[in-house]
Amino acid sequence: MMHFWGVRGSIPTPGSETARYGGNTSCISLSLDETHTLVLDAGSGLRVLGQQTFAKPHVFYFLLSHVHWDHIQGFPFFRPIMDPDVKIIFLNDEGATVSDAVLGQMDGVRFPITRNELKANIVCGSQDYQSAFDLFGVTCTEVNMLHEGACFGFRVTRDDGDWVYMTDNELPADVQSDEMHRLVDFTSSADVLIHDA
Repeated sequence: MMHFWGVRGSIPTPGSETARYGGNTSCISLSLDETHTLVLDAGSGLRVLGQQTFAKPHVFYFLLSHVHWDHIQGFPFFRPIMDPDVKIIFLNDEGATVSDAVLGQMDGVRFPITRNELKANIVCGSQDYQSAFDLFGVTCTEVNMLHEGACFGFRVTRDDGDWVYMTDNELPADVQSDEMHRLVDFTSSADVLIHDA
């Protein structure tokens, strides 16, 4: 089951005018089974996800589209990071650049709790998507997005659906460009397209 915890960009925007879709920044979860959850982005919506009750021990797999602050700002407030029965795995973490950005904000200066104080087992470094998801009958592929800095879209496929997550995508003006065709091909025949442009 997929759940939207945050859909906004740039900054959280609480208030009556955002009540319908919520005011938190990007965070979506997909339950893989009772004790494993895939998390797409760690915006302020991640705090709300962390308030839910999870079967333990629990593993959270994180795929981050990119590390702009609105996509990582929820991590310090994610309650499971203080739970020793939780394992957090950063999947797209080539050279540990993703985890460095996420955990780097917890340095005692920008946030009062440091990464060394976290109780969860946090796994940093590049992970093989497919070996991580084989157990759940899931495949996951990525595509480079058109956004400042390294930014990725993801396609998650399993028996009950095919989801594409593409956020902060700066579409080219030329709809016949190679870039546009590449992105259209990536989303082709998906059951669900989550897209922010």
